[in-house]
Amino acid sequence: MVMSFLFNIKNDPNWNAGTMFFYNGSINAVQGVHNTEELKYITAVYNETHVRALRTYVWDARVAPVYVRVFGVLQPGAKEEALNHELFRLKKMAEQYNEIYGNPKKYKAQVSTVVRAQPDRTSEVLGYTEIGTTYDVSDCVTACDWEWAKINFNGKTGWTAMGDILGNQYGERLK
Repeated sequence: MVMSFLFNIKNDPNWNAGTMFFYNGSINAVQGVHNTEELKYITAVYNETHVRALRTYVWDARVAPVYVRVFGVLQPGAKEEALNHELFRLKKMAEQYNEIYGNPKKYKAQVSTVVRAQPDRTSEVLGYTEIGTTYDVSDCVTACDWEWAKINFNGKTGWTAMGDILGNQYGERLK
């Protein structure tokens, strides 16, 4: 469960007096809220997308520095360098994947799949790919959990699934 909340800290010179902050548990970061309009939108979007109200806390440094304990455990921003490294690594992997699989010029079927008029599960069936046959690909899209190739099929333009979002591949993508 991701924990997010708004907060304000009084009587602590290390925090801007009167500033409302947003703790974003999804990325473990504290972000300042710049004005009441921004606060209104953050609250509304959170409430609509989480189906519960975004809680607001006001902590006073003179009473009990609860926020010191809370953020001592959460350590917002502590893993920022590691996250940036991981994002860079994932970006490189995505580039390598696209270099290999992205926008193929041809597709060689290894499984017989449905060829449809549109890249979706319900459009007209034009036929089925033949195992071992190579088809020219003019476009690719991801829709309905599949990676679709727009192919020339018996003199018609059709769409067939080359693979799915789980990583299963139904044929060979060729440059």
